[in-house]
Amino acid sequence: MNERKEVLSFMIYMWNRWSMTEAAIVFNGNSDTNSDSWTYSLGHHMWEKWLSNCKNYGVMGSAERMVAELDEENLNKLVERACSLYCGRKSR
Repeated sequence: MNERKEVLSFMIYMWNRWSMTEAAIVFNGNSDTNSDSWTYSLGHHMWEKWLSNCKNYGVMGSAERMVAELDEENLNKLVERACSLYCGRKSR
């Protein structure tokens, strides 16, 4: 059941909340997307990768690519953020 909540949380998060600011929060630990450090950060890299994947695969395909291409540590960061906000369908 826990895995199901994680999957639901992740998908709802990616559909409803994923944004440049969320990329900064998840991968940089803050929401600042206006500083010079944003341009060279992991959050910026992941946001640009998301936009590129959206062009090539659409939003649904981009979410799937994120799961497939992220290393375990960064995937865990993304799933933990999704679960903290959505907890399955409970908090949507």
